[in-house]
Amino acid sequence: MLGISRTRRLLGLAGFVFLASIQVASGQDKNKADKVNFETGDGVKIVGSYWSSGKGKKAPVVILLHDFKAGKGGNSHEDGWDGLAGALSEAGFAVLSFDFRGHGDSKTVTPNYWMHQHNVNGQTKKPNLTKPPETVEHTGFTANYYTSFVNDIAAAKAFLDRKNDGGELNSSNVIVIGAGEGATLGALWMHTEWKKARAAAAGGMVAPKINADPEGKDQVCAVWLDISPSIAGVNMAVTTWLGEVGRKHKVPMGFIYGKEVEASHTRTGRYLGAIIPMFERGKPAKDPAYELTGEKALATKLTGSKLLHKDLETEKFIVNDYLKVVVDKHQVSEWRNKDSQMSPQYWLIGANPLLYPAKNPGDLSPLPIPVSRFMQ
Repeated sequence: MLGISRTRRLLGLAGFVFLASIQVASGQDKNKADKVNFETGDGVKIVGSYWSSGKGKKAPVVILLHDFKAGKGGNSHEDGWDGLAGALSEAGFAVLSFDFRGHGDSKTVTPNYWMHQHNVNGQTKKPNLTKPPETVEHTGFTANYYTSFVNDIAAAKAFLDRKNDGGELNSSNVIVIGAGEGATLGALWMHTEWKKARAAAAGGMVAPKINADPEGKDQVCAVWLDISPSIAGVNMAVTTWLGEVGRKHKVPMGFIYGKEVEASHTRTGRYLGAIIPMFERGKPAKDPAYELTGEKALATKLTGSKLLHKDLETEKFIVNDYLKVVVDKHQVSEWRNKDSQMSPQYWLIGANPLLYPAKNPGDLSPLPIPVSRFMQ
């Protein structure tokens, strides 16, 4: 629990009756963030910003995923991302934002990057592998390569797990907030986490024992700012991913979009229908298990992360009117040491998951995600 005083009021979010916060926890300077670096399993040096909460092991964590457009870019400091991160930190959340590979400050790669075929194939110009480039640019990526960005999110979660083990936060409670195509990647990543489990390290001839709970159990909720049905012009299985995570596993999801954008309104209804049984637009969910999933239509034509514009008060809605209530109702999971670096992870694929490693003991980040297995 975040220990926040509350009062009841009905919000304009279909299917929700919320306890809206009227008091925000005070904490560190809203604009103070630490610059952080971490490496993906396929050799990208990711640069991000980390806001601590001051609550240590009691702090849920938020991962922010910026919007981007193929050929045009995007980064984690555009629009209102830093302001949202600061507000979340003040409210008692630990927050991590970062630039996706080839964007912003995340353009440096290690020699390991070029040892992965998906990275080599993902360049529009064939690289000289005898003297491979030390940086990559989003302008040089093929359309089909963008789904590889999901490995950046996996590395971000591993970074937060290490901070968890240091007692700085509680990464057993993860909230994802994404915009546009960053949100689409977030939905893909959340989907993959339900197919992965941690195991206790074993020695000698003893096989590791896989945890019965998938990594997806850490998910508290997601907030999608005009989630896109495609990435770099390639249609994605967003309805399937959201249905799996939201309906089957009952992870709450809040959809925010501009009501003056007809396409956004239409697809949000489709996504909600995939999650909420017997969904009727404008009416509360019949099953209370889905009462925290719904939509917030803003009076604007803006899309993606532009929805964080201060005049729309989206930041206030996310922090005070949605997340505080979800965390309260979700009942924060107890902190636990995850032995994040030494514990191996496996994909829950096939009869013998031990044949499908997702993270090797001793590695800081997971192995590259087999994205093709999750695209249907």
